[in-house]
Amino acid sequence: MHAPARTTRESIPAGERHRFLLSLFVMVVQPPDVAHHITRNSACHADFQGCPMSFWMTRASQLGALIETHTHRDVAIDAYTHCMPEGERESRSGVTVRVHGSFPAQLEATQLLQSPWTYLWVTLMKWVAVSLDDAEFVIMLDLDMDILTPSHLARGGAVVREWLGVLASMRSTGVHIAANADHSAPINAGFMLIRPNRSLYEEGVELLGREKVAWNVTHGWEFVGRPQDAVPLVDVMADPSNEETTTNWLRKFNLWNFVGANIDQGFMFHMYRVRHSWPYGMDLCCLPRKGGLKNVSYSFIHMFNKPHKSSLCSGGSRGNNDHGNKHKLIKSLSYYETVAMVLAGEEATDQALVPNSTLAHCRGRAASESECARGALEKLKLKRGDQRLLVKRPLESTYTLNWAFRSCLETHRGRKARCPALSPTPPPPGPAA
Repeated sequence: MHAPARTTRESIPAGERHRFLLSLFVMVVQPPDVAHHITRNSACHADFQGCPMSFWMTRASQLGALIETHTHRDVAIDAYTHCMPEGERESRSGVTVRVHGSFPAQLEATQLLQSPWTYLWVTLMKWVAVSLDDAEFVIMLDLDMDILTPSHLARGGAVVREWLGVLASMRSTGVHIAANADHSAPINAGFMLIRPNRSLYEEGVELLGREKVAWNVTHGWEFVGRPQDAVPLVDVMADPSNEETTTNWLRKFNLWNFVGANIDQGFMFHMYRVRHSWPYGMDLCCLPRKGGLKNVSYSFIHMFNKPHKSSLCSGGSRGNNDHGNKHKLIKSLSYYETVAMVLAGEEATDQALVPNSTLAHCRGRAASESECARGALEKLKLKRGDQRLLVKRPLESTYTLNWAFRSCLETHRGRKARCPALSPTPPPPGPAA
């Protein structure tokens, strides 16, 4: 399905200094060999990276085309990966696709310095998104995020209005990152909405490039101190009435020991909500919205245990017992059947998004993984209720039921009352805004 033709198309509309309204960003790379740069030693794994990447690119293009159609502003897809040919091109629907085969030299060099400390240092290469200042906003997404389900594609106007409301709120309040907390961390780095900022990017590269790792579990990044002393009191995480599990690291342990504290999630929290403070960085749930508090992630699906990282046909989904294995298989089946549906569509034949050789392989993989999941489920002798779930429900409702990314109002009831009051203010002037 092609997006409707736009009545106007301007690279930079009058009064705008950004080429793009927003960029949809993903990074798909292997942890580096300590002795080599990532961009010289990172191959694409066809099954575990190439296929989910093809699915992600197709969905991103659909969302980008929707936003372009309704706003007459350009949208980019920025992919840092070796799973596609490097370069810039345009998709059939008019979205600019930029595939980057390397990171900026200064940022990339930090891996050689720090990789012996943790191989997951590669997640900090996401910081490159902060440098993409030809876009006003960047939506940073992991590969396990499905950003536009078919029913939301059919209600494109409502989806775009929700996005534009969030962007307008960020502009008016000077917010530079809006992200969701989860049960294990104050920022889930799988979905972050940022405003690129060259000065902040350079600050971060300088910090990451220091000879000694500037982090420990007691005093955090730059050794700023214990969480109860370092996190600004205005931040929702520091609110003494906030007793959610996501605050245990601060309220209960007073340690920087949340998931990802020493890599991407902790670094983003430090740069946006410790080094700078609320509302420079904000919980998405607290972003003021016209007509009430809503969450743009209502149109997202989060495959939080990453079914694409293992093969059902080789026994990669085995659980500790039949009950646990059953749920893994049902989730994976809904994922692979959705992938098969998307890759069978016309958009997936756009070589700007999915190389032909990759498409043929991934269609076959999705079909075989679905078949293996169904075969394994049959051996478990599912109860009647589970059989109805698989047979009678429409594919998308099964998929959404199994992988729903709950809105902040559902996940954090009562947080709205704790959000600090904000007075709308214009964004900071100048190129660093």
